[in-house]
Amino acid sequence: MDAYSLSVALIELFASQNSQLASCGLATGFFYRRGDALYLITNWHVVTGVDPTTMMPVEEGPSPDVLVFHYKQTVDTTGKPIPAPAPAMANFPKQVNLYQAGAPTWFEHSARQNVDVVAVKLSQSDLGVFANVPVNEVDQSPELQAAAGMDCFVLGYPGMYSTTSPFGTAATRWTWISGSK
Repeated sequence: MDAYSLSVALIELFASQNSQLASCGLATGFFYRRGDALYLITNWHVVTGVDPTTMMPVEEGPSPDVLVFHYKQTVDTTGKPIPAPAPAMANFPKQVNLYQAGAPTWFEHSARQNVDVVAVKLSQSDLGVFANVPVNEVDQSPELQAAAGMDCFVLGYPGMYSTTSPFGTAATRWTWISGSK
């Protein structure tokens, strides 16, 4: 399995309504480590339900206030999480409240209308036998350097999640058109 497949996470978004969670949609994120801290990186419009350029709702309906991301754990043949090496991996959900006392629980860029990205800090101790690989810890071999005119693939969960392929898929084929990184 390609290590980049272990850096992505399916995200489900929910709005609390009448003490129940109503689905707001699906998204993709990836894991990133800075020092000892682990983060889930996704888009600002994902966690707010608002287009950052127009400040209008992305879709009709409620805005999300709960995020559930799916992460991997190494498991034994019965599906019980165990330390690696293990015979298999399985997906596990983790719920994160997007607001605490009315304030966002994520970090965002000060120029958010120009930078559609957020970082949600995670408690790795709450994740058990975490088997995902933060994207900045994946081997960045020289063969992966992008250049103008090269094809690239975006890894994620386009459209919907597949129970037959829980490791993400190549979402879209893009051509790198700028030499700047």
